[in-house]
Amino acid sequence: MTAGITADRRQATGVPRSPRAGRIGRVGIVVAAAVLLSVLSLPPTGGATPLPSGTRESPEDARVVGGRFVSTVELDGGAVIVAPAPPGIRPRMGESKVETQLWATSQLLGYRAQALGFGIVTIARRQPGIPRVVKLSAWVGFATVSGVSYSCPAMIVRPHAPTLPHLSSAGDAAVVVGDADGAPAVVYKARSAPCDSVVAPSLTRATEVFSIPWVPIGPVGGELLQVQASLPGCGDYAGNATGGSAAAMTVTLYALVPESLRGSSGCGIGHVDPETIMLGPGAIPGAPPPLVSPSRQILHGTIGPVRAVSPPQPLSGRPPIAVPLAGPVGSTASAG
Repeated sequence: MTAGITADRRQATGVPRSPRAGRIGRVGIVVAAAVLLSVLSLPPTGGATPLPSGTRESPEDARVVGGRFVSTVELDGGAVIVAPAPPGIRPRMGESKVETQLWATSQLLGYRAQALGFGIVTIARRQPGIPRVVKLSAWVGFATVSGVSYSCPAMIVRPHAPTLPHLSSAGDAAVVVGDADGAPAVVYKARSAPCDSVVAPSLTRATEVFSIPWVPIGPVGGELLQVQASLPGCGDYAGNATGGSAAAMTVTLYALVPESLRGSSGCGIGHVDPETIMLGPGAIPGAPPPLVSPSRQILHGTIGPVRAVSPPQPLSGRPPIAVPLAGPVGSTASAG
């Protein structure tokens, strides 16, 4: 009967409460509260831990999941801001196709890739003749030349090193390609100080490097090869490259194509231009005799986008080399 007496009845009947039982009760409440708080503070499972509201990351630390930015990224102190796109906005272009295009951007030749993804982009900088980018649904590729050695002109030794401002994104750049057909495609290069002086940021239209088809016009004459180059309607001839051995030489012709018009009807009809390719060293005093001979085979370079940006981790510390990404090998033309 006594065991069933409640606390109220103990007080009413003069039965004393146990001090030890009270302490145990209070300890149990504290422990239960601590466990509840620890459970509530655990990060959600099944994804990246969310960042505090308003947090912005650098391009090097950008987080991309499933081809989409999941964190807000800023470049050059907020001059470029890329925010995660709402789940309901889905890109029209596939990631693999966009990756080929973005990393073939001519303005990023020699850069190293940092991150690539889909997001909502705003660029604060204004440039005459360049379309504004405000909350644009776009693919963005971040790249950097940080750590690359520069060849600076000869300078007078200064008694004191110049005091330079802090540059949060020195050597970084972003290529932005709007997802909609004909949307803006631009390249923003952040402020940098490669040679003890600050270089202002730049905003330009993005252009893609293409290896284009060509056909020979007649045999090789001396060290010169006459060809007809097939250029896209909105493309400009950008030069050529040759290389090979005494048995065969590969000739590649390049064009620059605006990325905002790539694949759209606004690019117009292609045209053919005659070009002259020098296969030997030319009339240079002391140069070795030309290696071109009637029996030498002239090969066509790979057609398609030409990668300008090196992978995130350069192989063996060697400088990046522009190589074709994809495209069928063209036909060959025998010299002679």
